[in-house]
Amino acid sequence: MYNYIIAAHGGADYSQSTDVLPSVTVAFYQPFGVTMDNQVGLDLQSAIANPEHPNAANVIHHNREKARWMGHQQGHSFPPGLNLSGEARTFKSGIVCANTHEVVMSLPPTTLITLSYAIRLIRSHADQTFTPGCSVLVHCLFCL
Repeated sequence: MYNYIIAAHGGADYSQSTDVLPSVTVAFYQPFGVTMDNQVGLDLQSAIANPEHPNAANVIHHNREKARWMGHQQGHSFPPGLNLSGEARTFKSGIVCANTHEVVMSLPPTTLITLSYAIRLIRSHADQTFTPGCSVLVHCLFCL
């Protein structure tokens, strides 16, 4: 399974839904409506991107997933839709492939995308970089 990290601000749109593509799983580390402390997000990002680090297992253990959306084999839609925007003061927002440390997309503060769009971008990147249809785990480190 290949890991991708989304670090951005987010907001729920309950009139929309989020499309999770086949073989994609999305992990959330905060309940909807609860912001994530920036240091927690940075610690989690480091632990996911560097799982061999001596403190990585401890960080992941103390910041467990709160929810998981799974696309299974056919894909699935989940309410709500999630809108993502960039942040420029404390951290750089975007999408990173944790396995290669490659920046897949930088997300400037003035840009707004949906989580569905981010998942499509990640699926495309994984298909081109690894194996078409490979299993992908998307770690959402953003405020909802």
